[in-house]
Amino acid sequence: MINDADIPAECLCADPLERATSFEYAPHPCIPLPSEMFPDGRINSAGVNTSDSLSMLALSEEVSAFDDTCWKACPIIGGQDIEEGELYEVFFPASLSTKVGEVLAATPEHALQSIEVARSSFYRWSNTPVEERAAILERAADLLEKGRGKFFSLLIREGGKVISDAVAEIREAVDFLRYYAMLARDQLTNPIKLPGPAGEENYLYFESRGVFVCISPWNFPLAIFLGPIAAALVTGNTVIAKPAEQTSLVAYEAVKLLYEAGVPTDVLCFVPGRGEVLGNALLSSASIAGVVFTGSTETANIINQVVAGRGRDIIPLIAETGGINAMIVDSSALPEQVVEDVITSAFKSAGQRCSSLRVLFLQEEVADKTIEMLLGAVAELRLGNPMALSTDIGPVIDQQSFDMLTSYAEEMRKKKIKLLCRADISYLSGEEEGYFFPPHIFELESVSQLSREVFGPVLHVIRYKKPDLLGMLDDINSTGYGLTFAIQSRIQSSIDDITDRIGAGAYMLANPAFHVVRKAPPTSFPVTLTEVKSFLGINNNSEDGLLTNIISMSSEYAQWYIEQSLSRQTWVLSRSGGNIPKKIFLPFGPIVSVVSVRVATQNAALRTVTKKEYSVDSLQSSVVVYAAIGATKIEIVYEAGYADTRDIPTQIKHGILHHVAVAYKKRDSMTVEHLAFIKEIYAPFREVRLVLNDSGDCVTLSGIQNIRLTLRNKNSEVKGVLSGGWKNSLNGTGDKNVAVRITGIAEHSAAESVLLEGSFENRALNCTLLLGSRTKVTMKCFVELYEWYYEVGNLGSFNVVLISSGLVHYNQNAKDD
Repeated sequence: MINDADIPAECLCADPLERATSFEYAPHPCIPLPSEMFPDGRINSAGVNTSDSLSMLALSEEVSAFDDTCWKACPIIGGQDIEEGELYEVFFPASLSTKVGEVLAATPEHALQSIEVARSSFYRWSNTPVEERAAILERAADLLEKGRGKFFSLLIREGGKVISDAVAEIREAVDFLRYYAMLARDQLTNPIKLPGPAGEENYLYFESRGVFVCISPWNFPLAIFLGPIAAALVTGNTVIAKPAEQTSLVAYEAVKLLYEAGVPTDVLCFVPGRGEVLGNALLSSASIAGVVFTGSTETANIINQVVAGRGRDIIPLIAETGGINAMIVDSSALPEQVVEDVITSAFKSAGQRCSSLRVLFLQEEVADKTIEMLLGAVAELRLGNPMALSTDIGPVIDQQSFDMLTSYAEEMRKKKIKLLCRADISYLSGEEEGYFFPPHIFELESVSQLSREVFGPVLHVIRYKKPDLLGMLDDINSTGYGLTFAIQSRIQSSIDDITDRIGAGAYMLANPAFHVVRKAPPTSFPVTLTEVKSFLGINNNSEDGLLTNIISMSSEYAQWYIEQSLSRQTWVLSRSGGNIPKKIFLPFGPIVSVVSVRVATQNAALRTVTKKEYSVDSLQSSVVVYAAIGATKIEIVYEAGYADTRDIPTQIKHGILHHVAVAYKKRDSMTVEHLAFIKEIYAPFREVRLVLNDSGDCVTLSGIQNIRLTLRNKNSEVKGVLSGGWKNSLNGTGDKNVAVRITGIAEHSAAESVLLEGSFENRALNCTLLLGSRTKVTMKCFVELYEWYYEVGNLGSFNVVLISSGLVHYNQNAKDD
């Protein structure tokens, strides 16, 4: 174009982005905007594209506006700043000569005064409507995003966080505020009606407790400061906020923001200072109703003892502490992914996360290669000024942390523990004078060599042999820590074996430090372009773009349906009368867990049996109840289904291939750009068979597109077929009272007459079967494109009730002929 004299110079110089904004376009109907990605309707927090120069320039201008600010913080009681107390200065952890601000520490008298103020305002605040309290949190979230420059500056200069960590923390704080607002509206607005077994009406509702003391850590001084406060406030409690002394400035500004959003000043009090000074006054008070704490395990134990020693009512202590977090890597793991995740989890945030990786277990067959790659990756990490985008790791928080880490490294040297790596930070000499501690990697023989959590950029590596895996898991459990645990493996049976044995609060696969939230549509799908072309017999590349789009859309709808119909559900299977078989098959597998088993004999009340009295066979979806011998009643509550869509059997891949094939055949007659026709061909792929009695039960099947009911007599001969179709898209409302027809029933005698009345309404087939005799009826629902069947099997006279949402809802007493 530049050599074409007919093209004006202004056209060549036109900004392509400005031109693109002038185009008319239709957004993809199945790809939500980032702010609208949450299915519960709440707004997602706004991020920052650190690779975009314009975004970073705007952020830099917002942050630099506070460069010369000398921040001040002091206790706030009843809305009044308390200008008295011990003064201490705060310095930038990356540059100890740079003063960030000053803090006036609260005294024990201030702590007692704040409790009294919060107690006196509790009744008024607890009676404030939930909607009003939730709206305040949402306004706070909006204000936080609007005033992000101030908090970026404080998180970096007071907390020593690098830019990416500051972005993540502000987003997490915003998400906390909006999440708790949403949860309050959902759970606190109206009482929850419970079952009434004897005809009574039972309701569950929540009441506010009183004054909560919220003690927050320095490693997440905004998100974990605001999170517990928000939860306590929106549930109608008043709050005493006690921040970590290292990060009181950002906490002070967060409290001011909550006041601006509408939190009454006597409902939230702020008491900065050292824990050893304020702890006893806050925790031993008879007026507090609960404590929320995030910090070290040692401190949590002290708090527990002080609260228990009050000698009054037992109040809740919610504590999230540290962990010797482990990751197990077997020989099937992808080494590049392992190294990336280990670097992120062990060393980012200078290893100052409670969820940071502390121990890496490598199967001996891949240990040497993985360690070599890991050491190379560590050599590329750069420590320095957290304000610079080139910085990967910032400083540790203070002198105490730095001294602890230095002492630990020396302790390991004296014990002759093998040092695999100590990152070179000689380039910092003369440039930055801060608390920079280089990443260290030690190699241990056993996890028993670790007696405590080391809070910083220190990783321990242990090699293991596959036959020793189970014993190694027991060793991990014996450390007394169980916060998080990660697995890097591509063998599902290994993952299952490990997760069944390990004791941890959070399990993570492939990513050891974060619970990943999907921010964009997937870029990989259950089937590949190569598989599709092979399935269709296509040997050229001329339609690769079209096929890729069809695969994407089909996979999106497959994901939608799987989440709707095959997710984990809770069922109750029960039976009364007759002898109860010892082995009972549970429908709607695979079995996730058996919640409870209760049995009874004759007219006795049901009793809960212990886990020793029954065994679960997940492979056969059955339970062997030893206590059922001689019993006449039984009730089994269990969860079945797939907790993770990656666990769905491989037949789903074949189903998507069929959908792609149909879509490809229709490519010439449909609007390919929108691919809306895939909605019409995608349908449920579960078959349900029920044996019904002759009392005229009503069956509701939700989400069905194509139905065929097969009627059989007692000799299993087919006597009739009912068929009907759901013609509209999955998102449509559908036609009401669609005509149904019965064919092939001429062989029925008068005594075996069948009358079926039904209609399609709101995407459900409601049908009533009136049987003239005890004719066995088998009901089937399936879609012709995808015949993946799951059979309930012969339930005998068991009654099965779905007590959580799912595809099939029924409540029939099935009887054998």
